[in-house]
Order: sequence, then structure tokens, then C-alpha cells
Amino acid sequence: MQMMQDRRTYRRICNNFQIKYPARQKDDRGLFTTDWKVVTACNFSAGGALFDYHKETREGTFIDLKIQLPNSKYPIKCVGYIVRTEESDSNPHPCRIAVSFMGIDEWERERVDRIVEELLATTLD
Repeated sequence: MQMMQDRRTYRRICNNFQIKYPARQKDDRGLFTTDWKVVTACNFSAGGALFDYHKETREGTFIDLKIQLPNSKYPIKCVGYIVRTEESDSNPHPCRIAVSFMGIDEWERERVDRIVEELLATTLD
């Protein structure tokens, strides 16, 4: 039996990283508004994240993201490409999505990777 190979480039962590994404909704007048939903990532790396999503969606969809890092004043803005969806038992989020970060500056990706590695090192101590 062959062992499955982990294809991830970056190590991931289960930590309370906050992610914001826009959610279009109809208001009382039937007009669309966009509110930014805030969720906590189930797992997170410099390459992507897994988090609960407010509605069912499909793979191959792009969504705008704002990622709030610990001890950081400004969020990282990027695009998430949905690579996997699954059912979630988290109410009111019927869906859990895995996204790959796109449109992120390389220096920001390296900063995220450093923070994840530091957090992993402190949890192993």
C-alpha cells in the first residue's frame, strides 16, 4: 500500500486567524448590499485556508479576502480560489471551503509563513 504524499508547499496551523469575505445579500427594499463576514480559519498556511462559509458554493469560484494576522495593524488583501467544498455542521454556516491564496504579494506570503512557523514552534515547546 502506498503512502499518500502531502502536496502542500507550506506548513499549516490550526489557529484563530480571522478572515473576512464579502457576502452579498438583499435588503428590505430588494437591493443588494455587501457586508463583510468575519470567520475564524479552521486551518491556515501561507498557501491557503479552510474556513466556514455562509452559503453553499462550488469549486473554481473566486472570492475576495482580508486576512488579519496576529499583532498586525492592517489585513492582507488577496483573492481566494475555492479548491474544495464540504458540508459543515457549524450553524449558521452550511459549507466549509478550502481556498488557495492568489494575488498575494510574495513578501506578504513570506511574512505569513514566518508567523505560522513561529506559532508552530511555540506550540511544540
